[in-house]
Amino acid sequence: MRQFSLSDRARYYWHVPAVAQAVELLLSNLESVSVPISLVAEYLPIHFYSIDPNHLTKMKPTELVMWAIGHALSPYSRAVRSRA
Repeated sequence: MRQFSLSDRARYYWHVPAVAQAVELLLSNLESVSVPISLVAEYLPIHFYSIDPNHLTKMKPTELVMWAIGHALSPYSRAVRSRA
C-alpha cells in the first residue's frame, strides 16, 4: 500500500538500511543485464520520449535514476529562476 499511497512517500524510507540495501541490489542487478528498450518505453515512458534512443540504451541504471530526479525537480528549478 505504501508504493501507491499519495500520503506515504518512498523518500521517508531511504534511510532504512534494508531499503538502502534493496536499492543497491536492484541497481547492481540492472547493471548486469541489458534492459530491452521496449521495457524502458513501457515502464519509463518519460525517459523513452525525452532522451535520444542512442544515448538511452547506453545509460546506466543510476544515470536513469538521476535523470528522473532531475526531471522531477526541474519545475521547481524553473520556478526559482523565474523569480530571481
